[in-house]
Amino acid sequence: MEKKRYNLGIALGKLLMCFEVVLIHFWSGSGPAALAPFAALRPVAVPFFMVVSFFLGEKSFERRDPVKNRRRMHKLIYIQVAWAVLYWLVYVLYLLLVEKNPGGLPGSLKLLLWQIFTGHSPKLNSTMWFQTDLIAATALVLLLYSRCSDRGALGIMAALAGVCLIFQYSGLNEALFRPLRYELCYPLGRFFEILPMACVGLLLARFDPIGRMGRAAPLIAAAGIAAACLLPLPEASGFDYQGLYLLLMGSFCAMLAISLPLRSLPARGERIILLLSRHTMGIYCMHRMTGNLLRLVFPRLGLNTDSFSFCLLIYLLSWLACELLSWMPWRWMRELAD
Repeated sequence: MEKKRYNLGIALGKLLMCFEVVLIHFWSGSGPAALAPFAALRPVAVPFFMVVSFFLGEKSFERRDPVKNRRRMHKLIYIQVAWAVLYWLVYVLYLLLVEKNPGGLPGSLKLLLWQIFTGHSPKLNSTMWFQTDLIAATALVLLLYSRCSDRGALGIMAALAGVCLIFQYSGLNEALFRPLRYELCYPLGRFFEILPMACVGLLLARFDPIGRMGRAAPLIAAAGIAAACLLPLPEASGFDYQGLYLLLMGSFCAMLAISLPLRSLPARGERIILLLSRHTMGIYCMHRMTGNLLRLVFPRLGLNTDSFSFCLLIYLLSWLACELLSWMPWRWMRELAD
């Protein structure tokens, strides 16, 4: 299939799902019935991004280029550490200027360490558990491809995905990790929930079922989404991303985005989609900070902080901040946005 069509469809999907991530953290789902689809899609954002991340990375894994693989891991780790430090600095300023509590500074160093190593410090940015698990899953895939053939690596990933589903449906995943402290239980428990999604992304790229479906791919993906919503799939206990429902929804939504027939879209529409979607990683990292800062101001102005429009504002301001970062002459700052 055409690269342009792939990139534009994924860009549109990333734009929507990044906004869904903002909705997860700053909107209860209340509002007009017309907004119900946005509320329903919120839990699908993480599965979508995990499938797409490994779909896009599979060819790079196959090439086994040590320079590119080191660069990939370096960027993932850099984003994790750099944003942890930024959130910690903002938290320190909050302690000093708002709470006027300099005595809390020594304890904040422990928060910083938890944030760096688990991405799940409750007072900094617990959203970054996804980045932690993405780093771990990427490291696992790189290890498998460095030791096995392509089919061998995929076979092991498929077997691990099966084990993860058994862990979820047997309750073993929750039994193992729920007793752990907050900073550990969610990143560890969710790793066993997102690994099957990573496997799906690899399989979609390696065997290209979307290309084999041809023009019928969007319809088949849409039918898969409908089936996942309507079928009485078994439920599992876990850490919010467990079970077949979200695995299928993330997979079929990714397939739909990849296969969207956008070749006839006007050039202006294409530019708008690419413009608004190019900072999704930065927005994901920044939106918690943006939303929490707005929550300090809005109540004093009598404004609502639980609304769809509030989330649109968070997305827009985060995008603008990332756009400014992307103009910086220093690469280490530009990488925070892209």
